[in-house]
Amino acid sequence: MDLKLVHAVIAAASVLLFVIRGLYLIASMGRARGFAMRALPPIVDTLLLASGIWLAVKIGFDPARDTWLDAKLAGVVAYIVLGILAFRGRTRGARVTAFVLALVAVAYVYLTAMHRTPLPLV
Repeated sequence: MDLKLVHAVIAAASVLLFVIRGLYLIASMGRARGFAMRALPPIVDTLLLASGIWLAVKIGFDPARDTWLDAKLAGVVAYIVLGILAFRGRTRGARVTAFVLALVAVAYVYLTAMHRTPLPLV
C-alpha cells in the first residue's frame, strides 16, 4: 500500500477521533468515555507522526525547498495547540472557539498538502 495513502487514512482517523471527542465536550456530555476514546487517539497520532516523518525522509525534505511542508508543519503545530485548548479551556466558549479553529487548522493542513503550496487558496 502506498505510504501517502496510509498517512492520509491515519490522518482522517485522527481528525475523526478529534471531532467525536470535541462534539462530546461541546454537547456538555463531558469527555468521551470508554477504552477506545482514551486509548486510540494517542496510538493513531503516534502512527500519524511516524508516517509523516517517514514521508518527509522519503521525499528528501529540504526546509528551504519544500516551503509547503514547512507551512503544513506549522499548521499541524497550530492544530495541536488549539486541540489542547479545546479540551482544557477554562470556559465553554473558549473550548468551542479553540475546537472550531483547530478544525480550520486541519483544513489548512489538508489543502496545503493537496496543493503543495503554503497558500493553497490564493
